[in-house]
Amino acid sequence: MIDEPVLRKMLDGIANADPARRDEWTDAVADLARSFDADQAELTARSLARAVLTETDSDLREAELNALAELITWHQIDKQTVGTVLSIDSTVLGPSEREALDDLRSYYNGTW
Repeated sequence: MIDEPVLRKMLDGIANADPARRDEWTDAVADLARSFDADQAELTARSLARAVLTETDSDLREAELNALAELITWHQIDKQTVGTVLSIDSTVLGPSEREALDDLRSYYNGTW
């Protein structure tokens, strides 16, 4: 379980206007993915899904997708939580973003 003050900082960091802060906290989520309890993982996955949809930096979007994958590896994240991410048109993404998105889709399609 992540301490609540740390979780709040993490969620604020994921949504921060500064790309360096978003990157820092997205990496923290990936590193600590197995430490979340189920509710924290679901909440963080929702925040990351919103971040993916609004991200303008392709490297950060890839990191956000990878952090989602880490959460999914350790927790049962509801498909509805990331449904909008799964429906992204992958033709508008770069190769590494597309690979990260394909990994998420594979998980929810049962082929991971």
